[in-house]
Amino acid sequence: MSPHVPRAVTAQLSFEPADPLDAMAESFRLQVCDIAINAGDAAIFRDMPSGDQLASLMGGLLTGTLGVLFAFVEADERDALVDALVGFVPHARAQAESIMDGDNHG
Repeated sequence: MSPHVPRAVTAQLSFEPADPLDAMAESFRLQVCDIAINAGDAAIFRDMPSGDQLASLMGGLLTGTLGVLFAFVEADERDALVDALVGFVPHARAQAESIMDGDNHG
């Protein structure tokens, strides 16, 4: 695995607020939430059917996320990075569900 692949994918998958990695991840999570909240300020977004709202958020967030992540690795490391991202999805889902259920990061 590339040395640039996030350690969060290979390390124990728990949330530790004092860990700088987790502290920054929390900051980024909140910023992404702000993006979604602020989308409601745009009339074009508000006027879309909910399925189109979801599709536009998903497409924009994923494309933007991959573009930003690709800036941190060489072109030949992109596949490993995408594999790491896909591998992290179950953990991210569990974290998001825990937050949505009020469990505060499981």
